[in-house]
Amino acid sequence: MADTNDSTRKFGDEPDPLGQILTRIEDLSNEVTQLRESVEARHLETRPLAETLEAIRVDIRQLYDGQEELRRDTREGFTRVERKMDVLNKHLLETDTNVAGLDERILVVESREQRS
Repeated sequence: MADTNDSTRKFGDEPDPLGQILTRIEDLSNEVTQLRESVEARHLETRPLAETLEAIRVDIRQLYDGQEELRRDTREGFTRVERKMDVLNKHLLETDTNVAGLDERILVVESREQRS
């Protein structure tokens, strides 16, 4: 007669519990392997994206630097224009003063001619 205290014995068509566990572990292992392969493939796909983002950051930095350089150049250009306009303004004032002096001389000469 068989031992009735054996809790691991099989009854009829019952599947082997240890076999089921091993099969399930193997299935999970396969799923993990597939997931790992999927993640690695996705990582390889996104790596160029990271490189692209870095290139965009570099381009933005270069644009910013170029903008700063343009701002400095523009400021220097306006400073030069302002200096030249100051010189021209002084010359214009001198010319106006000279014209005013000449106008006074003409009036003096004309008044002398009218007296004579």
